[in-house]
Amino acid sequence: MKNKIDKKLKKNFRLLLLTSILSGVSATGFAATITCTPGADGSYLPGNVIPSCNTVSAATITQPSTAGFYILTRSRLYETLIVGNTDVTANVTGGYGGIGNQYASGAAGASISTGDLKFKVTSVDGGAILGTHEVVNITTKNVDATLTANYGGGNSSGGVAQYGLLTGSTVSSGETLDTGEYSTITTMNLKLNQTTTGGSTTPILNNGIRAIQGATSNATLPNGGRGTAGQVIVNGILDMTLTGNRSVGIYVSGNATNHGVATDRAPVFNALTPKVILNNDATIIINKGTGSSFTTWDSHGIKLGKVRYAGEGPGILESHGNLVIDTTNALQGGGIKMMRNSILDASDSNASTTIKTNGYALEIGGHDDAARNGFVLTYEQAASNGATASFNNAIFTTNGTSADPLITATGARKDLIFVDQGQVAVKLNFTGANTDLTANANGYILNVSGNYTAPNYAYYSNTYDTLGNPVQGQNLFEGSSVTFNATDAGSMTGLVYKGLVKNSQTLTTATTPTLNLNLSNGFTWNLNSNAAAPNADTTTAFFDTTTISNGAVINGAYSDAGGNNYILLGNVISDAGIINLDNATHAKYNDVLTINGNYTGSNGALVKMNTLWNAPGDTEITVAEGGADSESDVLHITGTADGTTTVNPIASNGTNYVLDGSVQQLTKIINTVPVIIVDTTNAAGTFVGTAQTTGATEVQLTSRIAANGGREYYWTMAAMPIVDPVDPVDPVTPTPIYNPSVPGYVETPRVDMELGYATLRTLHERRGENQTLAWDECGDCGLEAKGQVWARIFGSHLEQDGKTRFGMDTDIYGIQAGYDFTVKRNEKDGHRLTGLYFAYGRANTDFSDKYRAVNGIISDDKYTGNGKTDAYSLGITNTYYKSNGTYIDLVGQASFLQNKYDSRSNVTANNNGFGLILSAEVGRPYAINDHTPGETGWLIEPQAQLIYQYLKLDKFSDGTRNIDQNSQSGLRGRIGFRIARNSEAKNYQTNTFYGVANVWHDFLNPKEVNIGQDGLKETYASTWGEIGLGVQFPLAKELYLYSDARYERSFGGADRDGYRGTLGLKYTWK
Repeated sequence: MKNKIDKKLKKNFRLLLLTSILSGVSATGFAATITCTPGADGSYLPGNVIPSCNTVSAATITQPSTAGFYILTRSRLYETLIVGNTDVTANVTGGYGGIGNQYASGAAGASISTGDLKFKVTSVDGGAILGTHEVVNITTKNVDATLTANYGGGNSSGGVAQYGLLTGSTVSSGETLDTGEYSTITTMNLKLNQTTTGGSTTPILNNGIRAIQGATSNATLPNGGRGTAGQVIVNGILDMTLTGNRSVGIYVSGNATNHGVATDRAPVFNALTPKVILNNDATIIINKGTGSSFTTWDSHGIKLGKVRYAGEGPGILESHGNLVIDTTNALQGGGIKMMRNSILDASDSNASTTIKTNGYALEIGGHDDAARNGFVLTYEQAASNGATASFNNAIFTTNGTSADPLITATGARKDLIFVDQGQVAVKLNFTGANTDLTANANGYILNVSGNYTAPNYAYYSNTYDTLGNPVQGQNLFEGSSVTFNATDAGSMTGLVYKGLVKNSQTLTTATTPTLNLNLSNGFTWNLNSNAAAPNADTTTAFFDTTTISNGAVINGAYSDAGGNNYILLGNVISDAGIINLDNATHAKYNDVLTINGNYTGSNGALVKMNTLWNAPGDTEITVAEGGADSESDVLHITGTADGTTTVNPIASNGTNYVLDGSVQQLTKIINTVPVIIVDTTNAAGTFVGTAQTTGATEVQLTSRIAANGGREYYWTMAAMPIVDPVDPVDPVTPTPIYNPSVPGYVETPRVDMELGYATLRTLHERRGENQTLAWDECGDCGLEAKGQVWARIFGSHLEQDGKTRFGMDTDIYGIQAGYDFTVKRNEKDGHRLTGLYFAYGRANTDFSDKYRAVNGIISDDKYTGNGKTDAYSLGITNTYYKSNGTYIDLVGQASFLQNKYDSRSNVTANNNGFGLILSAEVGRPYAINDHTPGETGWLIEPQAQLIYQYLKLDKFSDGTRNIDQNSQSGLRGRIGFRIARNSEAKNYQTNTFYGVANVWHDFLNPKEVNIGQDGLKETYASTWGEIGLGVQFPLAKELYLYSDARYERSFGGADRDGYRGTLGLKYTWK
C-alpha cells in the first residue's frame, strides 16, 4: 500500500521534503556567535537570512497551540548550529516538529549540535522531535521525549505518523548531490514515550526511530536511487515505550536497487542502506492503544526493510548492548520483522537480545502493508536474497496470541521464528551460552513455509539477481532456503518445520523450502512437541540436514518422565556431536528417536541412552536372538548410517558406560534387545560401545543382520571369533566378554606373590657364597668375624599365560640391604649368621586376555591394561653352616603392598595389603675332587627349599564394581643342585663360580577373586625348571662382589617363561 506523508506534516515540518538545491552559495564558516531570535510562537528559523544565526540559547518554554515546530534550519545555514539545554512543552492543534532540517545542506557545512533535550508534546497530526536529511547531521546529548498524537480523521491513506527520530530522504526530493551519504542523528541517552490514538480507517503510525532512504529523481527507477540514507546512532541507553495500535519501535528501510549484500552500495547512484546503531542497552516496549479502526495493523519492536513505495529496500540494525523487546501487550505484536535483504547484527560478545511477544519473535518476509483499491485490499509480499540476523545470548518467547491482522486464514502466530516463501539464502546465527529459544507449546522454533492464502494476495516482487531483476514471474515463488547456525552452550526447545510453497494460492509439491541447521560447541536442541502441528505431526521435526559438532546435542529425552518419541525428518551429521536419549534423572528406558533420513558420525560422535538388563538376562541365545529381561531407549535410522559413533549407556546414578540392572555372567551367553536399528544395509561397526556391569563381565555393542536386510545393534556378553567368509569354520561356542580391568584384578595377587618370592629368592642369590668365612685365610677368616653387612639389586622379567584366558607380563626390580648382627662359631667349627634386611621392590605388569573382544568379536590385540605394585619388606634371617658345609637357611619376611590398576578402558583403582613369607632352605656340598685348603676344588651341592606365603589385600571399588581378592596362600617348593668351583684369590681369599639347576613347583592354586557378583580365578603352570650361573670374587680383604643370573621355563610349553639376575656386595669386619 502506498505510504504517503501527511499533508499537514509536510506543511508544518519541512524536514520530510527536500525541495530546494543550493544555488551556488558556498560555505564561509562564521566564527562569531550570533544568537538566534525566536518567533512569536517561540520557534526558530536559523539560516533564513545571511548572515545566519548559529546559536539557540538554553531555554525552558511552553509553545502555543498554533506552533508547528521548535527549530527548523534553512538553506543559509553554513555551519554548526549550537542549541543549549532545552525543555519544551507544546499542545498544538496540528502537527509538530521539534528540531530538524528543512532546507540546509551538510555539503555547505550545516549541522546541528545540542545539549540535553526534553520535549513534552501533544498534537493532532503527529510529527517528529528530531529530523534531518541532506547530510545535515544532528548530535545531541540526552533526549527525553513524551509525545501524544490524537488524530481525529479517517487516515484512509495511512500516511499520518508520529516519529521520535526521523532521518534520511523520502519521495522525490532531488538530493542528487548527496547520493551515497548518510544523514545521521547521534544521541547519548534516548528516552521516548509515545502514544497515538485515532484513525478511524487506518490507525496512525507510531514510530520511535525511523531511518529511511527513499528519494528518486528518475521516474524509471521506482522508489530508489538518489537521496541520503538515514542513520541513527544511540551511544547511551535507549528507553522506548510506544502505545498505539500501529506501532513500530525502530523502522529502517531504503536503497531499493540493492538486492545483494545490504552493507554494499547499490549499483545505481552508489546509494547506501539506512542504518541504526545501538551502542548500549536498549528497551523497546509496545502496548496496544485505545479506540479502534476499520483495519487492524501489526506492531513490531523492530522492522527492517520495506516491500515498495517510498523507503523500499533493506535496512540494517546493529545492537552492541542488551536489547530487550516486549510486545506481549501489543494489539497484534511481533518482535523483529525483516523484509528484503536486510541485516540485523546483535552478535557482539557483550550483546544480548531478549524478545517477549505475542506473535513471531523474528519474521523474515511475510506480507508488508496492504494497498487499498476501493474496498479491496491487495497484500504485498517481497522475496529476498541474503537476509541475515545474528544474535548473541538471545532469549525468545511468544505466547502465540497474535494473529495476522489482515489475513485471518493464517491463524495465530505461535512460531518463534517464521520465514515465508521466496526468502533465499537466509542466514540465522545464534551464539552465546545464554541463548534460549523456547517454542510455544503450539508452535515451532523455526517455521519455513508458504504461510499465506487469501484472495487478492499479490506476490509483488520475486527473488532478485544482483542487478535487481526478478528471477521469476510475478506469481511464481521459489521455496525459501534457510541456514540456521547456533553455537556455544545455549539451547533451543521445540521442533522446526519446512512446509510447502504456495503458487497462486495453491500448495505445490514442485518446489519445497530448504532448511539446514548447524549446531556446534555444546549447543543443545531439546526436542519438544508442537501440539498444533499440521497433519498431526506433533513430534516430527522437518529439515534437510542437521549437523551437530564439537559437543552439540540433539536431546530426544527432554521430558524426564520418559516415553519421548520424536522423528527427525531429514539427514543428521554428527561431527563429535551427541544424540541424547538419557533423561535428566536417568533410569527411563522407553525413549525413541527416529532419524527419517541418513546419518553420519565421526570424530567421537556419541549416542547417550538408558538401558536396563536384569538377571537372568536371557533365554537361550537361539530363542528370539536374546533380549529377555532387558529394555532400552532406541535410535532408529530409516536411511543409511556411516562413519563411527560410540554408544554410551548412562546408569541410574549418572555414571557413563554402565548398564543398569542385575545381569551377571552365566554359563550361557546373553544379549539385550536392539538399541540401534538401521533399516538399510549398513557396515558392522558403524555404532560401537562398551559398557560396564557391576560384575566382571564387560558388555559390548555388536550387531546382526535384521530380517529386513538392515542391521540391529545390541549389547552382548558374548565374544565371537572372526569368521572367514570364504572358509568358515564350524560354529565356535562364544565366551564371555570381560571388562579390561578384570585381568588386572584377578592376576595382581599373583603378581604380589611373585614380588614376594623375588625379594626372598634363594640363599645364594640373596647372600652369595658365605662358606668363604670358613675357607678364607686357610680356614681362619671366620674365627674373628664380628658381623657382616650386605646389599644387592635385583631384577626379573616373567611372562605367565593362564590356563583359562588371562596372561601377564611382569618386570620386577628392587634393592635389598641386610645386616648380620651375630656371626658365631661353634665348638664343631660351624658358624651361624643371624640378621635382618630391608627391601624395596617394584613390579610393572601388562595384563592380557586372549578372548578380549571389540564389538563382540575376538580381537588380535590382547592387551587389557597395566598394574604397578610397590612392596616394602622387612626380613629376619638365621643361617647355620656346619663344618662339612651343610647349611640351613631360615627366613621370615613381612611386606606392605601398594597396588595401582589402570585398564585400557581408563578405569583406574588402587588398593593396599600385606604379605607374610616363611622359608626354609637346606643344602649339603660334596667334594668332587680331593684338594687341600687353598687349592682349587669342585663341589656339588644338592638343595631343597619350601616357601609358604600368605597374602591379604584390601577390598576396593573402581567406581563401578566392588572387588574382593580374598586371602591368598602359596606353597612353593624347590629341589635342585649347585655345582661350584672355589679357587684361591689374592690375600688368601676365595673365588667362587657356580652353576645351578632347579625344579620349582607350586602346590596351591589361587583362590577366586570376587568382582561384583562374579567369582573368577586363573590357574598357571605349576611346575617349571630353572638353570643359572653365579660368581663371587673379592674386591678387598673383607669385601666381596657376587652376582647370579637365571632362566626359567615351564615344562611342556611357554606358559611360564622368564629370566632374572642380581648383583650384590658384602663386607665382613672383625
